[in-house]
Amino acid sequence: MLGAELGARYVVPTAKHHDGFCLWPTSTTDDSVSSSPWRGGDGDLVAEVAAARRRHGMGLGLYLSPWDPHAPEYEDPAAYDALYLATSASRPRARAS
Repeated sequence: MLGAELGARYVVPTAKHHDGFCLWPTSTTDDSVSSSPWRGGDGDLVAEVAAARRRHGMGLGLYLSPWDPHAPEYEDPAAYDALYLATSASRPRARAS
């Protein structure tokens, strides 16, 4: 991994872009790698980056943009806030191994 060769200690990919596209397969939206032609819709870039950084002894962080204009609730600010707050509160804090 080039980052490790250059002395980086960790990598932080944008796992979910602000346009809503997820770099891992998910059933929560059609806007993810599972609906793309990349690796036949079975790819998982987040898992691949996690495995690569592990092989090189690097830390891992993930950036997930909360903004998602593809969510059905997006047009209703109150519903979108409720969706975002409910899903963020229910997710455990991840620790990189």
